[in-house]
Amino acid sequence: MSDWKDPRSLTDWRVLPIPDSSTHVDAVRLHVGSDGSSTLLVCFPAGWTRAVEGFYECAEEFVVLEGELHLSDFVFVSGDHGWVPARGARGLTQTLVKTYALAHFFGFPKWINDRVAEFDRTATKRHRNCEIGDLIRGDSGDGTHGSTYFRGAGENVTIETGGEAITVDGLWSELLPDEIVTLPANAFVRSN
Repeated sequence: MSDWKDPRSLTDWRVLPIPDSSTHVDAVRLHVGSDGSSTLLVCFPAGWTRAVEGFYECAEEFVVLEGELHLSDFVFVSGDHGWVPARGARGLTQTLVKTYALAHFFGFPKWINDRVAEFDRTATKRHRNCEIGDLIRGDSGDGTHGSTYFRGAGENVTIETGGEAITVDGLWSELLPDEIVTLPANAFVRSN
């Protein structure tokens, strides 16, 4: 049965070093998949920065819950959904204020410190002001799996393969395979 919780209120925070950044972040691991994927809540302190260009070998999907995250040419604010494909180039990344983001990595997030020959500014996607029913990310066949939709409050959702949901107001829940779940608020729903 789904257990909706605000991960910001959890107490098992851990220090998480982020390669090539100005300081560590605090994080709570919410889920680890058998394929090495993981979901975690990250708290970036005000003034955190990573000025080194590079990429993660796996894709990352995230939702900013509070604050704002500057990533390459984008500013992600509370309620924004972000997508960076595997090996997607990342430029300057920083938080000017304390920022909470829920991140899902589609594998182990190995950071590669490398100037990418051609900085692909179209690789990173920001989704803002989504409409109910919008397909945010489809199964791309590039090693990522599942899809992400923006679904409405009160909607009943069932995901054959299981997954997770994060509401726009910051509640998170793992979704078990074939479980019928009523969304307490508008939410990004990701299938495994």
